[in-house]
Amino acid sequence: MPRDCLTCGNPAFWKYPYCKPCLEKNKKEKDKIACEQCGETLNNPDHTLCYSCWTEQQRTLTRTNNAEISKEIVTEEIEDESEPLTSGSNRVIVNAEQPITKCILCAKDSLGKLFCKECYFKNKNKVLFLQINKCTEIILKDSSYEGKHTCDDGHIVKSKSEMTIDDYLFRKNIKHAYEKEFRVSMDLHLKPDFYLQDQKVYLEHWGLEGKSYNETKLFKMIQYAELGKTVICTYEEDMSNPSSNLDFKLNPQEYKEGEINFLRPEDRRKLDEALQKKRA
Repeated sequence: MPRDCLTCGNPAFWKYPYCKPCLEKNKKEKDKIACEQCGETLNNPDHTLCYSCWTEQQRTLTRTNNAEISKEIVTEEIEDESEPLTSGSNRVIVNAEQPITKCILCAKDSLGKLFCKECYFKNKNKVLFLQINKCTEIILKDSSYEGKHTCDDGHIVKSKSEMTIDDYLFRKNIKHAYEKEFRVSMDLHLKPDFYLQDQKVYLEHWGLEGKSYNETKLFKMIQYAELGKTVICTYEEDMSNPSSNLDFKLNPQEYKEGEINFLRPEDRRKLDEALQKKRA
């Protein structure tokens, strides 16, 4: 595009920001090149655009490319298997029909990339776990979600106790799934620690304490009780002798079908009180 000399206003010479006479007068400007879009002086002779014009060009190219790609995408309706959202999750709402222009973690401008510069350098050496709901909502799971222990059968679980249980089930040839969701209603899904497929038994290991954790535990127990699910409960004290305790608790003669088995007395009391309130 035509440019004017930064000194006298006459037409600039070639890619320089000055006309030829001004260049001869000011030899030190000879190596400086003007931005092709706005005429701003460039210090790098290998560049043709200033940073601002280059950024805008990348945005335009990204929008154009993503618009072309989106025309080729064929979507189909699938069963929603999203889990209930938990407090503290980092959530970003996106429009699946629009080109990517914002970071999927913080929603800042990302020049068409998945991550903005800040999030990229912050997380480039980490493993991130993302939950995607209905192709429009991206949630970064917190650090407690990250599986840290690899079991003998390849399952990746969150705690040593869960690894002990998983390895026990694998050694006993008990078919099991780890954290497999099942639908309670259109808006609610539960994710038990383990599901024993042949026995149709859910195994929950209550290994933590705390207000939020106990509230979640009680909520899950209420759902199990109302659905009439067979649930085996284990606690950290069971891990002192896991093989013997699991042999006992998973013996069909020791648990009752359609009930929550082996709850601590305090947990049983809270569950009974909560069920009575709901039925009142």
